[in-house]
Amino acid sequence: MKKSIIFFVAVLMTAMSLNAQTVTISSVSSITSTSAMINPLFNNVTDTIFARAQWGDSAQVNEYWSVGYMITPGTTIFSGIPVNNLSPSTTYVCVVLIYYPTMIMSATVTFTTDSCGLVVSISSVVINSCSEQLTATGGFNSYQWKRNGAIQEGETDSVMIASLDGSYTVVVGNTTACTGTSSVVDVDVNEITVTVTGDQSVCKGNQVTLTASGASSYSWSNGSSGSSITPTPLTTTSYTVTGTSSGCSNTATSKVTVNPLPVFSVTASATNICTNSTDPIYLYPVDADFTENGNPVGSIFTATASSVIGPHDIMGTITDDNGCQSTDVVTLNVIAKFVINPPNYNSLSKILILSGSLSGQIQIRINNDPTVYLPAFPNDDVEATFAGITIGVNDLIIVESKGGEGCHTGVIYSNVPIILFGDNNLKDKDLRIFDINGNFVFDAKEKSDLNSVFNSLADGMYFQICSGKFTVVNGRATF
Repeated sequence: MKKSIIFFVAVLMTAMSLNAQTVTISSVSSITSTSAMINPLFNNVTDTIFARAQWGDSAQVNEYWSVGYMITPGTTIFSGIPVNNLSPSTTYVCVVLIYYPTMIMSATVTFTTDSCGLVVSISSVVINSCSEQLTATGGFNSYQWKRNGAIQEGETDSVMIASLDGSYTVVVGNTTACTGTSSVVDVDVNEITVTVTGDQSVCKGNQVTLTASGASSYSWSNGSSGSSITPTPLTTTSYTVTGTSSGCSNTATSKVTVNPLPVFSVTASATNICTNSTDPIYLYPVDADFTENGNPVGSIFTATASSVIGPHDIMGTITDDNGCQSTDVVTLNVIAKFVINPPNYNSLSKILILSGSLSGQIQIRINNDPTVYLPAFPNDDVEATFAGITIGVNDLIIVESKGGEGCHTGVIYSNVPIILFGDNNLKDKDLRIFDINGNFVFDAKEKSDLNSVFNSLADGMYFQICSGKFTVVNGRATF
């Protein structure tokens, strides 16, 4: 059968008959639950014509149509046009249509298919005080049990064990789409009522406790037994418990919704900080709660003189709208301030040795030059040797923690090397001493105790004349 959209055309063309041919439906016979025979009558068939039946299960008679039949001249009674694949207990509207050489349609006729007439009955046998076995008549292709008119999921066999009070029926079917419904069978048992903890919501990784009651023994869908279980579901899960008492059982279900944990990580603007630093470390994200050993520290970490030297584990905690929490840890290092001894620098080899209390690996920069120099021979916390360094008097050596984080300090290089012109032993040389402004201080030839004289001089730079040349001396140098 095919859909047709020409019904309205047929109506219009009825008035266009050229030879006054007519068609009527004398009867609809041989009606079954799935088929019928439409019997047409033709009048004034003088030429060969073609006709077919159209029908539908509503006012639209053009919903389906049959194959076309050739009607020869002089035909008045046709043997019948069969229609098939109908539905049981359904009312149809039909017509017969002449569609060639002109379009003429009969008046509509209504008929109703027979019901399937499947007869099914239920027998009941008491099993115990809380259940009955219901058995339907056999031989059908399908079964569906109902309790109080509601479909019982999974109950599609001819036999059902009823453990709840109620009115039971069964609907059966066969291969021709016929159905039949049994009469009602009332079941009255001493059912047990099993209850379980209501639906819950937990955060992923957390346990949940479910408790059942109403029976003497319990079996859970996760394989556990006992009245309570404490699962840790990773995804949303429904748990069903079957409770049993005196051979009678019933079930209850609880759904546990698992909410995911928030995803985040703790970061810091720096990981090293020096005691008494004026530059704090900022912790992110700012909406997290930060603690150290359980004590709140806020999102700004500041090192004070009393801060414990060494690593500090800072824990950040985020809580979402479901109350679920995640934590992450960042380690911050508090470093002791540097104590740097006067630099030891050899201008000829360009080797700089820094010693003192360094508090770990260091690096240096000279003045405002951003170039970073790493030690060629580090001895962490005690000494660091730098090679290939060019330093002049009054240059600022910036000493800082390796990587630039943590402590930093500065030391001025002030040593002035002795520069000798001529013979180094000063023998037969002019031993007059002048200050930095060129003023005569004393003649060393006239002094028997030079050390005491030099110790009495103020710190500064002095000149010694040596055969027309000079030596620059830093402070109280001895000869």
